Amino acid sequence: MLKTLLCLSLVPATLLLVGCGSDEPAASVAQAAAPANAANNGSGTQSAAESQQAEAVVSQFLDRIRRGAGQASAEELLTNQARSVISRFGGVQSLGAPDAQFVVTRSQPAPSVEGEPAGQSLLVHTVWAEPVTAEDGAESVEKTQVVWAVQQEAGQWRISGMVIELVPGEAPTVIDFENEQQIATLFGGGTSTDEVAEATSESVSR
Repeated sequence: MLKTLLCLSLVPATLLLVGCGSDEPAASVAQAAAPANAANNGSGTQSAAESQQAEAVVSQFLDRIRRGAGQASAEELLTNQARSVISRFGGVQSLGAPDAQFVVTRSQPAPSVEGEPAGQSLLVHTVWAEPVTAEDGAESVEKTQVVWAVQQEAGQWRISGMVIELVPGEAPTVIDFENEQQIATLFGGGTSTDEVAEATSESVSR
C-alpha cells in the first residue's frame, strides 16, 4: 500500500491511499512540480555523476522507509528546512514494508526559477510497488509513481518534497516538505484535496 510510502507522520489517514495503482504519465507528474514562476525550458546543468548522486539519495530514503530504518536515519536525507518542518509534526515514521519494491527510473533538471541559480534542483522519478490482498483474497501488486524534488544543500543532495496524484484522473499535487502551512493542512486530518491544493497554491504565489 502507498500507506507505507507516505507514512511520514505528516500525511493523514485520509490521504494514505492516494495515487494507488496510478498509471499517470511521469511527464504530467513532473509538470506539476514546476513552480508557477519557473522557466518552461528548464536550464539544469547537472552532470551524469550529479544525477546519479541525487538518485542515490532518493534510493537510500526509500530503502530506509521500506526497511523501517530509524527516524533520524530517514530524516537526515531531507533538507534542513524540510526536516525542521516535519519534526514539528511528529517526524518521519519508517514503519517498514519488507515486501515492497521500488525503482528509481530517471531524473531530470527541475525548471529554473527566476532569481535562483540553475542546476541546483532535480526531479527524481520513482515507482513504488507493494503487494496487496483484496477482500476476496485476490492478490495483486499496487504501483505508484512518485516524483521527488531534490536540491543541493551544503554540497549534498537532499529531498525537499514530492509530487503524487492525489485523486486518479486529476492533476498531480506538489507536497512541499518545507511548506509549514501545507504540511499543517495535511497533518490536520480530514483534509480535502482542495485544501491541499489551496495551501500549495498560496505557497507558490508568495
